[in-house]
Amino acid sequence: MSPNKLVLTKRIASFSAIVAHGFIIFVASGVFYFPASPAQAQAGASNAHVVVGHWRKTTIQFESPVDDNLVLHPDGTAQSWTATASGRTPVTAGLWRIDGNILTLAVPGGGQMSQPFFIHEGQLVYPNIENRRGFWERVGR
Repeated sequence: MSPNKLVLTKRIASFSAIVAHGFIIFVASGVFYFPASPAQAQAGASNAHVVVGHWRKTTIQFESPVDDNLVLHPDGTAQSWTATASGRTPVTAGLWRIDGNILTLAVPGGGQMSQPFFIHEGQLVYPNIENRRGFWERVGR
């Protein structure tokens, strides 16, 4: 086996949990490849703690506020829902991980989305893509 591959340790729903360097990593397939260097791996691990928490992004649609909520738990699980003046969508559960400056959100049966992010003045900027940036505020602490 290549030294860059990890062995599947536990399957959760349609995702796998792998323990590496003391971190739990969730992936959609049974094989996960480390970043090219230990420095890149450490950069991703060191960024993970800054995004843990409850985040909210408010947008206006048809003159009404829409709050998208995203909760990133330390164990790699995630929850999301949308709230409006007229109600709230059901909570969707999924998984998340950080690879450098890329935040990946995965929902069982719904695929995954990997987009660049960064923290600016306490806000999560996700995705950090020109003309598509979302600014998420931390809810509580």
